[in-house]
Amino acid sequence: VKNVCTIGCASCCTQNVSVTTLEAYYILEWLKENDKLDLLKGLDQVSREQLSRPAITTNELAYKCLNQVEPPDEEAPSPSDPCPFLDEKEKKCLIYEVRPFGCRALFSERKCDEIGHAIVDPVLFTINSTLLQVVEHIDSKGLFANMIDMLVFLKDKKNSDEYSHNETLPPSNRFLQTRPIPGFIIPPDHEHKTLSVLNKLYNTEVGNTTFRDVIMGTEG
Repeated sequence: VKNVCTIGCASCCTQNVSVTTLEAYYILEWLKENDKLDLLKGLDQVSREQLSRPAITTNELAYKCLNQVEPPDEEAPSPSDPCPFLDEKEKKCLIYEVRPFGCRALFSERKCDEIGHAIVDPVLFTINSTLLQVVEHIDSKGLFANMIDMLVFLKDKKNSDEYSHNETLPPSNRFLQTRPIPGFIIPPDHEHKTLSVLNKLYNTEVGNTTFRDVIMGTEG
């Protein structure tokens, strides 16, 4: 895929990042294991500010589109301060190894700071949207929210324990309920490449079974 993204290019590294509980939990566990919990300092204050928050999850949007239901209006992301995990001097991500899939998915064919937005290959956009649906499906008892809100929520031990014990977390005005995949929205001319990626993922071995069996809940 043609892209111009490289170290030092950080226009997309803002506070406008949405995640599942699964992704935020993964980040927190990594911070604990690497003695980097100090990176969470100040997040409570940021969470109290006017962040860009999602109005709908990826799978809920797919459900509405498949059933020809008008989705809620999503506010256009407002100009945002840099992500709290961006080293602004070096322009590097401080949690790169465990960054959310939304960050991993963004590739641009032109420099974002030159044109004000990313230009993403349409097939790649479809594939990444499909994979975002899979991530949400895995976490279908969890929540979906702005990354900062989610990290503040999960660093509370009570909430983290409830999540790790597979309890269903209640949605609120900041946290949306995740849901299973209702079906994929794949344009016909993107189908071959998208299904090829999905099949490769589904056939990946996980322990003594496959990823397909894990997400379908059919593992032995």
